[in-house]
Parts: sequence; structure tokens; C-alpha cells
Amino acid sequence: MSALSESILETIKSNGGTITIKEAEEKNISPKKLQRMVKQGSLERVTRGLYLHPEFLEDSYYIFQHRAPKAIFSHETALYLHKLSDENPHKIIATIPSGYNTSMIKERDKYRLYYLKEDLWEKGQEKIKSPFGNLVYVYTKEMTLVQMISKINSIDKDLVLTALKRGLKNTELDKLELLRYSKYFKCEEQMRNYLEVII
Repeated sequence: MSALSESILETIKSNGGTITIKEAEEKNISPKKLQRMVKQGSLERVTRGLYLHPEFLEDSYYIFQHRAPKAIFSHETALYLHKLSDENPHKIIATIPSGYNTSMIKERDKYRLYYLKEDLWEKGQEKIKSPFGNLVYVYTKEMTLVQMISKINSIDKDLVLTALKRGLKNTELDKLELLRYSKYFKCEEQMRNYLEVII
């Protein structure tokens, strides 16, 4: 392997095991060089424009967001990423802005996507590390719980209330933020009732 290839692999290792075409170009690495490394077996192309070092595991969360950059992890997936639930849902769940189109909508066996109007979709987003150490976008704990409470009759109520109890017990949740978001989702009274019972 050439010194350049070794250098590229070291760069990718220090980047959590992945590199995008855009990141490669910023480091003066040509797409053709990446393609040659794939042919040599020193890199793996996991999806369009994203390459993985063979010593690293595929990060399904990072790959998902690479494919759908406006998809923000929400609902059960967000609870799991925030460690408010031990249950890792068998489908990745995310929220996208109304009108946003992605081919992943059709992959119903792997993904469940919710829609929000753009002014709501953009609220309460933050970056956290996935279980594989890559930065991904997720809704805050408060935004996640409010989204779920607004649909409490169509999802696992026990899961939501257990996460709410866990977050309040560990003082991880901001009650004012819970109430603020619940106004946007028109479930403020419901949220107040849950908070009164739990506290």
C-alpha cells in the first residue's frame, strides 16, 4: 500500500472510521483515489458518497442520516439514543419536514418516518454521539417526549411514561422545556397532568 493510502486510512481512522466525498475533497483526496482503495479492499463503500474503514463497524444511525440529512432521530430511537429507554427499536425512527422527499420512505421494513411542518421540525434539535461514536442529529429529550405524548394513544404509553419518570428522577429533564414544547404540540394540559402524577 502506498504512503498516500496509509495516510488516508489514518485520516479515516481518526474520523471515526468513515469519510464522505465532501470530507475527502476538503483534504485533497480525489474520489478516484477512494474508488481505487475500495477495489484494493482497504476501504468499503457503504452508500453513495460514504466510505468505511474495514476495522470499524457500520454505524446504521450515521449512514441513515448521511442518506437523509434532514431526518432527525425521534420517538423510540431518540429515547434509546438519549438512554431514556433500554429498548433499541427494530426500525430506525426519525422525523422529516413536510414535503421532504427521500427514497427511504419506501423502505418501511427498516425505517419509520414522521412528518412535521418545517417551523416545528427545526425546533429542539441537537447533536449527540451515536453508540458507534459518530455525531448525529436527534431531538432533545424534552422535544422527543412531547412529540410522543402528543400521539400517546397510538404508541407504547408505558414506554413513554417510564422514560418520563426516568428522566425526571435523574433530573435530566427540564420541566419548563417540556411545557414549552407541549404548547407547540397542543398537549400542555396532558403534560401538566403527567408531571403532577409523576412528581
